[in-house]
Amino acid sequence: LLLILLLLILLLLILLLLILLLLILLLLILLLLVLLLLILLLLILLLLLLFFLELVDQHLSQLGVGSGVGVVSVGGQGVAIVIQSGVQSLDSRWLILLGKLNCFGVIAVAQVVAGLGIE
Repeated sequence: LLLILLLLILLLLILLLLILLLLILLLLILLLLVLLLLILLLLILLLLLLFFLELVDQHLSQLGVGSGVGVVSVGGQGVAIVIQSGVQSLDSRWLILLGKLNCFGVIAVAQVVAGLGIE
């Protein structure tokens, strides 16, 4: 009888250990799912940012800023950005994005292009 009791207790302990391992495994899977969701969210945000930059680039090319020197006022707070054809497209996009994010005029965004200083 004592031997059967010991075997039952041992079986219960093994069962508890298996349940604990399953719980740890489920927790790890949940953590992986949360990480995957975060990565997916970051990718979606990056795609939205790229789409926004592409829209800004199209708008600039409609204004004729891409050819020659242009000054773009962003946000209604007088943030001026100088863009010339010598400046790469990505640089101008990032400058425009900085101006958009900085439309409250905390920092003045300006770039010196071809010896032109604009404050």
